[in-house]
Amino acid sequence: MMVTTNEGDRRHFSSTARNLTAARAEVREARKFKEYGDLPPRELLTGEQLISEYVDARERAGGIKQRTAFDYRYSLRHYLAPTLGKLKAQKVNAQRLRDFYAGLGEGPTGERTRGKVHALLRAAYRWGICEGLVEADPTVRGRPERMTTRGPARPKAFTPDEAVKFYEAARVDRWGWPLAFMPATGMRPGEALALPWDDVTFRPDGSAVVSAEHTRGAMAGQVYETPKTAAGARTVTGSAVQVLRDS
Repeated sequence: MMVTTNEGDRRHFSSTARNLTAARAEVREARKFKEYGDLPPRELLTGEQLISEYVDARERAGGIKQRTAFDYRYSLRHYLAPTLGKLKAQKVNAQRLRDFYAGLGEGPTGERTRGKVHALLRAAYRWGICEGLVEADPTVRGRPERMTTRGPARPKAFTPDEAVKFYEAARVDRWGWPLAFMPATGMRPGEALALPWDDVTFRPDGSAVVSAEHTRGAMAGQVYETPKTAAGARTVTGSAVQVLRDS
């Protein structure tokens, strides 16, 4: 039988087999080629190819947004490809991963980077096992070490009093409505700045439905315009509606 991938690559697979086991193996190989193109055999698949295929597959299935896919590819290009990327995915072991994480820098910034990279590697290997591309997951034992000493925790959110002060200061500023609208609705900066009137529906009861279908941001020179998550629709009331009406 002839199998064609989404990219137009074609390969002929035998329509006859010695027994049922061989026939099933041939079908598995045909399905794998259909999904992932002309990847090398499992023993030759590199770490970079595994992660790249994982990100592509998640994006095709709609499982991740444009920004998340860009973050994954950024981590692959800047952290993983130069070191682990050329190694055979099957040959990466726990000790090699621990050595790799140790070289990613010190301090909170390095720890955050290690966490992001480890999460991507873990997801890619687990996906690869399910898809039959790899046999083992080295991230189970090859985890990054956490810092033993930490500085003061960074504030992650306003206190209620701080939020009120920020909102009141933004409301009296001529150009401050986006800053007032974000804490009133929970929208991200890019979502608030890219919000068109077509995505706002005012209701007779005085509330409004806001659907964050767009965003505006840039990272490493690339502009992205779709929100990071699908949870964009929200009903807003009270002061948030008034901000909309006054903007």
